[in-house]
Amino acid sequence: MQAALAESDECVESSIKSCVLPDENQFLLKQQDDSRLSTIRQGLKQGNVEDVGMPGYVMEEDLLKYKIGPAGQRVVVPDQLVNEVINHYHCSPTCPHLGGDHTEWDELVPEILFALNSYVHDSTGFSPAELFLNRTLKGPGEWVGSDSKVVRDKEAMWAVEKQNMERQTKVNKGQYDRKREESIVRVGDVGGTPITCFIKLKKTIFCKTSTKMEGPYIVSGQVSPVTFRIREEKSGETRLAHVDQLKLFW
Repeated sequence: MQAALAESDECVESSIKSCVLPDENQFLLKQQDDSRLSTIRQGLKQGNVEDVGMPGYVMEEDLLKYKIGPAGQRVVVPDQLVNEVINHYHCSPTCPHLGGDHTEWDELVPEILFALNSYVHDSTGFSPAELFLNRTLKGPGEWVGSDSKVVRDKEAMWAVEKQNMERQTKVNKGQYDRKREESIVRVGDVGGTPITCFIKLKKTIFCKTSTKMEGPYIVSGQVSPVTFRIREEKSGETRLAHVDQLKLFW
């Protein structure tokens, strides 16, 4: 509220400066309310404000209009100046967000209505939206909790998420296991000679009618459950190959 009133004072001061004569130094605008007397003082040279009334209480018919001259005499302020000050004072909360011509004020109407309808009043303890629409308005920046009965806090949510991940991992593994085939690649020696011969799939680009295999290779060892060491039969060259690259040579 203090920030809004400070911005309001700047709007009032700018409006007074644009209307007063150069030889006038100070204006005093008094407003009579049922419970208190609010005073708006604007020093054109110093720019300080001693007391500021609420914008919603400023009314033209309740305003006592006079100015303080250089010698201390009171001079009536023109109605045109007072009306302009009141207009600026009423729109002061939105003035900092508007341009110089104040033509885009309608763009702020949804935000202003949202603020008015979502504000919880001290007198009723509820917002207008709750009283008249039975709705609780929440902005995009407010924390919105989960409606799930299982999820009560972040730790519980993470525990449920871990269980879901483990369950889905088992489902994926089951689908993989159903398609899995036992590898026929074996390493065996008879008289010191491996008895299983394979050919290796080509990795290079080849024509449609050309052969897609090369070899044959002899499986001379196993590095891992899916990686084997193969040796070319003619040259004796040894390399590693994945089980997907090997096919039984008939």
